[in-house]
Amino acid sequence: MWDAWAKTLGQPVWKLFGTYRSKVPLYGSGGWLSYSIPELLKEEVTAYVKQGFRAVKIKVGSSEVATDYERPVRVSEAIGPNIKIMMDANQGMDFPSALSLARMTPALQIT
Repeated sequence: MWDAWAKTLGQPVWKLFGTYRSKVPLYGSGGWLSYSIPELLKEEVTAYVKQGFRAVKIKVGSSEVATDYERPVRVSEAIGPNIKIMMDANQGMDFPSALSLARMTPALQIT
């Protein structure tokens, strides 16, 4: 509906909201569940940081919450505290598992 309203007014959507950004933060995304921890850390996530990304998004949603917890812990150890980490379950977790994982990771400051 926002697009239709903006089109009717001949305005971009951002003007309807009265704000915009001249810069948008970017992040490296990947960390597929099929990747081992070494592949995730050495070949992908650390490469994103070397390319200048200030945030990374990795996949979670395996059959084990402990495995899903290990992934961001290892990523955090590899990239340090100044890079933001996001997790994406791609609809691969049920609510209790997602809640459990969220409660396990506050020290990691997941975005």
